[in-house]
Formats: sequence, structure tokens, C-alpha cells
Amino acid sequence: MKIEQIAAELDLAAGDAQQMTTRLHEGIVAEKKPTRLSGKVEAVEVHVVAGHKGHPKIVQKLGRQDRRRRLQGARGRGTLAREKPPIPGLFQRNGDVVLQMLPNVQQAMIQPSITRTVTPGSRLYTDEYSSYRRLAEWGYEHKTVNHARGE
Repeated sequence: MKIEQIAAELDLAAGDAQQMTTRLHEGIVAEKKPTRLSGKVEAVEVHVVAGHKGHPKIVQKLGRQDRRRRLQGARGRGTLAREKPPIPGLFQRNGDVVLQMLPNVQQAMIQPSITRTVTPGSRLYTDEYSSYRRLAEWGYEHKTVNHARGE
């Protein structure tokens, strides 16, 4: 629902309706308990192509090629700075899912995300990416899959 519609239905100024919805959203977020995953948890990440889609003047002002040429076939794991931010996902088998956008997928970023979300002693299934190598040191059982072998 748009702010203008809420304002019209409640006979309020748009600014007042915006303040109300912001407070409501903040209250919901404040009351939501953090999700804790346990048992068998899979960790994967996707890299979403971001950028200034639909804003060619900004791209031109920054002196960059358009997204289609610049990001086509870009190899490797993305970063927020390269406009291909990683979104790691933690999936509890037959349970909850936690997604979070991170600036990169290095150990310094991944460790706090995992330790905040996954109960120690859980079994994590990951690919063979080096950032996951220390999971056993962090208190988790760790199993890997090799995507190159079709696992």
C-alpha cells in the first residue's frame, strides 16, 4: 500500500502517514526475535547484479560502461563495491531461512553472520570456498560439496 493511499484513507498528510508507517515498521522489527537455526544447515550465496539500473545518466557521469557490457561474464565472487553484492543464505533443512546482504564473503564477514544465526554444534553443509574452512574451529560440524563434480 502506498503512503498516499494510507494518508487518503486516514485523512492525514502524507508526511504524517509516513511517520506512522515508519514507527510501525520499527516496532515490528524491534519485537521480532532473531532467527536461530540448528541441526542440518546449508550455507549458499548468490551474487546479485546491482548498479544504477534505469539511470544511464548516473552511469555516464561516473564514467563507466553500461551494466550490460561491464558486468557480463564477470568472474569470481562479487562484492558490494563491484556492484555484485553477495547474499549468503542459511537454510535449516525443513525449517527457516536467513538471508543477509554482506559487503563480501570473506571470513571476517561470514563468521559473525553464522555465529549469530546458527547454534554451535550444528552441521553446516557448504561448498569448498575457503571462507568456510574454519567452521570446525568456530564450533560447527562441517561437510562440503564439490560443485565441479556435480554434487
